Amino acid sequence: TTMKKFFLILFILVILVSLDIIYLNRVILPTRIKALIVSSLKEATGKEVSLETLRFNIFKGLVLRNLVIYDDAETLLTLKEGSCRFLIIPLLRKQIIIPSIRLKSASMLLVRRKDNTFNIQDLCARKISAAKKPKFNVSIFRVTVMDARIHFRDDTFSLPFTKDIENLNFNLYLNLPANVKFNLKSEIPAQLPIQIKASGEFRISEQLLTAKISLQNFVAKEFLVYYQNSGIDITEGLTDVLIDLKSKDNILYIDFIAQNKNLTISKEKFQARLNSEIKANLQYNLKDKQIDFSGKANIAEAGIQGLEFVDRIENINGQVSFTKSNISSDNLSANIWGIPITAKFNLTSF
Repeated sequence: TTMKKFFLILFILVILVSLDIIYLNRVILPTRIKALIVSSLKEATGKEVSLETLRFNIFKGLVLRNLVIYDDAETLLTLKEGSCRFLIIPLLRKQIIIPSIRLKSASMLLVRRKDNTFNIQDLCARKISAAKKPKFNVSIFRVTVMDARIHFRDDTFSLPFTKDIENLNFNLYLNLPANVKFNLKSEIPAQLPIQIKASGEFRISEQLLTAKISLQNFVAKEFLVYYQNSGIDITEGLTDVLIDLKSKDNILYIDFIAQNKNLTISKEKFQARLNSEIKANLQYNLKDKQIDFSGKANIAEAGIQGLEFVDRIENINGQVSFTKSNISSDNLSANIWGIPITAKFNLTSF
């Protein structure tokens, strides 16, 4: 009957596909393709490369496990599992379309060297020779990174500074040549983990980058090494930040809101305790390094001590406006020597 013929043909197709997959996984992928991937990565990065297995999975596509990129000094990148699915039909037109690439449990070492360059530049600087250019055009539409980790080390200090970025989940959407979109979520371990979220888009024809970035529970003292030479110490407090960023024509535009909770700043005998919300906009010219900014700060129950003319000012409340050259307030209240006062001030060229 027709149904029996259909199931017989289907059974034969399943057997043939299964045999092809077995042949791929036992002969083609573990030898030729695996060696090709390793040699290509070696030439592209200039580093040593090892790859444990390369197999085809009917659900995940091409799957590689335990990829390691290293040199004599250290391991630069490890990847527990990477997989990609691709479309077969376009191969006839010498084009490979990869709808998605998934990278699971990757770990990368990011080093800022003493000359202020980064080790990641070495991995991107080399180019494959013209004689070995790929015979196929490859189109990738999405890259997904799951549960990744970046170990950052700054060697510009006498005692290297290290910090980890963990639980990194990242999505990159490629709609070439029109735009590239991204979103990420990660955290930096601390007493309260510093939460990082970001999303944005780069419009290629306009050379326009827009992004939204948020930081929660940012602890400045975790990065003391970067400002300790100023003599300033931030001993306590958390900061939450929301940033709207735009970059076009070598101008960086930033609008941000920062909420400070019990932020304690000290320098020598001076100490300030701040609870505030700061709204500001900033414009930075990437060519001539010029910066301009303005904003407002709402201050609540702040305190200052260690001033020469008055030992302590408490319960400071009010709104302060500021620009690059001016700071002012129309109504600022505080307690000095236990006496409540209100003030109005304007400082220029401060």
